[in-house]
Amino acid sequence: MKTFLFLVGLSAGFFFGFAVAAWALYEPITIKPAKYALTRSAGPVPPYSIDGTQKLFRIECISESEKDCPQTTRIPEPGTAGLLLAGLGLLIGRRV
Repeated sequence: MKTFLFLVGLSAGFFFGFAVAAWALYEPITIKPAKYALTRSAGPVPPYSIDGTQKLFRIECISESEKDCPQTTRIPEPGTAGLLLAGLGLLIGRRV
């Protein structure tokens, strides 16, 4: 019985502590103007389009500031041949 009361008191303390902390640290959410708009694409969309030309939704930047809408940068693909040669070299190095 003592163990049960101890666990009930401990859990009540945790719940009360988290409630007080959430109340003390609460910051109201400020509504900022939208930076992006989500619009549905027109026309039929193929179910498995990989080329990216037709998508179900379009995301457009509607902010007036250029710093809010940075231009997308392409990530270069790693050299497949270099990776294969490095892996082959490590495999040969472990066997020797």
